[in-house]
Amino acid sequence: MRSASILIALLLAGCGACQQVTAHRDAFRQQLEAGAPDDTPHVRLQIPKAVIDGWTSRAIAALPSVPFEVPGLGDLGRYVDRLGIAPRQMRVALERDKAARFDLDLDIKSGNRALFGLQLGAVAPVRYDPAKGTLEIELRADMFESVAPRLDANATDRLTNALLDPVPSAFRGALRSTAQRAAQQGIDLLTRQAYSLLRTRVLTRLGTLARFEVQMPDLPLDAIALTTRGGAWMVDGRLPFGARGLGARASAAPSDALEMAISTEALAALGNWAMDRGKIPARYTRAGKADPKGDFTAGLGWQSGARPLKVHMWSAEQQAGLCLHARAGASPIVSFREGKLDVGFENGTIEEVTGPPLISNALDLMGISTEAFKFTRSIATRSSVKLGGSSVDIALRAIELRGEALTLELTTPGAPGT
Repeated sequence: MRSASILIALLLAGCGACQQVTAHRDAFRQQLEAGAPDDTPHVRLQIPKAVIDGWTSRAIAALPSVPFEVPGLGDLGRYVDRLGIAPRQMRVALERDKAARFDLDLDIKSGNRALFGLQLGAVAPVRYDPAKGTLEIELRADMFESVAPRLDANATDRLTNALLDPVPSAFRGALRSTAQRAAQQGIDLLTRQAYSLLRTRVLTRLGTLARFEVQMPDLPLDAIALTTRGGAWMVDGRLPFGARGLGARASAAPSDALEMAISTEALAALGNWAMDRGKIPARYTRAGKADPKGDFTAGLGWQSGARPLKVHMWSAEQQAGLCLHARAGASPIVSFREGKLDVGFENGTIEEVTGPPLISNALDLMGISTEAFKFTRSIATRSSVKLGGSSVDIALRAIELRGEALTLELTTPGAPGT
């Protein structure tokens, strides 16, 4: 008799609650698909200046020294030691989110002695391939649009001495004025013809000078932009979620670490997206345990204030005779120790129940959100940075909830591997 009374009560409660549960679930889904309330990025990968500088240094070291002839030296050019162009330094800066400015310094050398230099400038496009999730910058020699000699007051004297080096010392005095005129003529011609000379004699031999590629995480990115701040590069992504972005937050990562940050509202929306696509469990038992045949579907939300993390459970649509929605709230705590991600919660409480009160323990619901934190960690560490033909491994070093963002500190241990 008692069992029958309970069953009747549940059925009556279910009849009254079904419309509310269905309406709530539908409104929750609609909010996820709404437009974002601001225009700041949802996710940001910050690449420190040290990594960028290491990339340009390796690119310079890999470039060969190319033979070169200074024009206008006449017969004296036959006697000078072989001249060559050797890369000295390369700098890169973002001009805008779709182009990067490269400045390349070259030395014209006689043996191991630098006589004078050349400065080259190029603009390379920033390309994003949404199908592959890659952002790429490739600098080719044919992209250089300007060449200017880097001369000082002693450039003519150094070239004159290089012309006279093979001459016996007894004859150098008599030939110095001739050598000096030839050196000055060569430098004057180089100044006027530097671009055409380098394009035909040097640049075509160098090919691709540098290549930089970022493999973005497996995220549904709607838009991506590359910006810079303090020498660091920031890859900013927008997600198709009705979630607030990162705002004007400042990085706290050390200069040797990459940093990935995702807004907490976007983190919750990302958990729902991952459930929809089978990347993390979407069905649960009333004890909050993942089960493909579980009676309940789950949803994650984030609201600023006390207990910001919200976990919802709705009775599955095919669940006959029972309509239930339960919402719990808590403050999440995350840490990363000895290679293990720990997710905990405090101040957890059941905040709302529609239908029969079958769920009374907030911790039963909170465990669902752990999957979203683990998923976020996984996609972050699947990112990579390719420098030239090598890929830099990325490892997680620290994780924390800071303000309205989940921040992952990533390192690039060791030398780049193939």
